[in-house]
Amino acid sequence: MSPNLSLKSSGPTFWTDSARGERDEKFYIYAQEFRRASLKTGSPLIKAYLLGYALELFLKTYLLTHGIEERDLKKKKFGHRIAKLLGESRCLGLDRVLRVSPELVEDITAFGHVYGAKDLEYFSILHLLVPPRLPNLRRFVRFAQLFDNKLGDHFEAVTLRPRS
Repeated sequence: MSPNLSLKSSGPTFWTDSARGERDEKFYIYAQEFRRASLKTGSPLIKAYLLGYALELFLKTYLLTHGIEERDLKKKKFGHRIAKLLGESRCLGLDRVLRVSPELVEDITAFGHVYGAKDLEYFSILHLLVPPRLPNLRRFVRFAQLFDNKLGDHFEAVTLRPRS
């Protein structure tokens, strides 16, 4: 009979700097994959969903690299609310790294309602009559690409490894 091992920790757990860096980089890589997948689909709804998820993960990566804890990103305050994630990122200096136009903020805020309500994930017969209103996807594609480049530069500098 094998021993019973408990994987629960007793008390708070702490990330080492190395583990935190790897976690942040994995968030970034996952965001990259969603962005790349969005470029390969012809469906505007699928493209919007994939881009939305990529932006959510890019924003979460930015917040993680600026000291926000992962457990805080999972809470109701942020969750999948990309407008809130963008607002917090801007409070932590995103505007010094990337240009965030008022139109982009407006688009992300409007898109956040569709994205947060999971209207792009779950089919509704109503969407055949009235499809969800989507933002200017070209603006999202451009912003996601710039975000990808800036985060890539960050991880390249931190790890001193070339990007793949």
